[in-house]
Formats: sequence, structure tokens, C-alpha cells
Amino acid sequence: MSVIAADGVSCVSVGVLWSSVQGNSGYQVWRSEDDSPANAIFIDDDNSSPYFDASAAPGVVYRYWVRTKNACGAPRPFGASDLGSRKAAPA
Repeated sequence: MSVIAADGVSCVSVGVLWSSVQGNSGYQVWRSEDDSPANAIFIDDDNSSPYFDASAAPGVVYRYWVRTKNACGAPRPFGASDLGSRKAAPA
């Protein structure tokens, strides 16, 4: 599954897009301020792409992961990720 996070496009949120995977019961969106999934925090359960992360701090670069959930609703391991950020307000 591919994941794409917007880089400083919006002042309101970070758009996170992913390709759907057949046989899933849904998706989970996670983010971290570093490259480690071990430090990632759960953002939301979402069943459709795109997801808009309005809780992202302006100007902070995050790594986003989208985990698929199997037919029973259990999350699968972390896979592909992408960097994204919310546009910072002018100084």
C-alpha cells in the first residue's frame, strides 16, 4: 500500500492519502515526529482516503503511516510511510 502525505500545502491540516487494499476491514492513521513506528501515536480510525489531520502543529514535519486492519479488525504491521506537514503561518 502506498501512502502520500501533503507537504505544507494547507494551513488547516495535513492531507494523508493511501491506496486501498482488498480484504481489509479498515485503516488506522498514525504519525511520529521521527522515523520510528515505535514512537508513532495513533491519530484515527478511518475507512476512506484521504484523511485530514487537523491536529498537526503548523510547521512541524511528521512521518505518517496507514495501517490496514484485517477482516477481524486487528491492525497489521506498519508498512510504507511518508513525510507531511501543515503550512506554518507567516512570521
